[in-house]
Amino acid sequence: MLETANKRVYIDPYKLTPEFKEKPADGVLITHEHGDHFDADSLEIIVNPKTELICPVTCAGPMTQFGAKGLKPWDKSTLCGFNVEAVPSYNPNKKFHPKANEWLGYIITVEGHHIFHTGDADFIPEYNQLKGKVDVALLPVGDNYTMDFKDGLKTVATIKPKIAIPMHLWSKDPQDFKQQCEQAYPETRVEDLSLKSLDL
Repeated sequence: MLETANKRVYIDPYKLTPEFKEKPADGVLITHEHGDHFDADSLEIIVNPKTELICPVTCAGPMTQFGAKGLKPWDKSTLCGFNVEAVPSYNPNKKFHPKANEWLGYIITVEGHHIFHTGDADFIPEYNQLKGKVDVALLPVGDNYTMDFKDGLKTVATIKPKIAIPMHLWSKDPQDFKQQCEQAYPETRVEDLSLKSLDL
């Protein structure tokens, strides 16, 4: 969840509890249609008639009930006043998130900060186009279905974010990633959002 003084954007909201009705969404980004990313029950809690949604164009059908706008890789759009760029998100050598599905990560620009949520991806060559375009990178370093620590470190080395946030961790320890990343790339700070929120 990204919050400014007067806007609130969710990325892949999942298993939200009823009290989130008190935090309605101005905008929602959905990276792909797997159930732990497109959770219709969570959307029912936070979406209202004014909420804007963006999803991959290949997922727009299941998400029409929420009025989602479909984007293709490298499309640019706006979401409740924020600029959004869609980035390819896939596994090059795994079956779980094929490139042909045209699923997405997003760079959303919030109050001058360029925040990149990769979606479920490994390291992909398209990241070479993102150097200098990302301030905060949310990286799914849990392995199996997404990148492992090695690919996560390669992503940091390639795009050079100011802040990296490990996510989609499964049984991995975010502190292990923090130690490895900050040792190899001290110019990037690693934040563990399982412990706290982050003020930019």
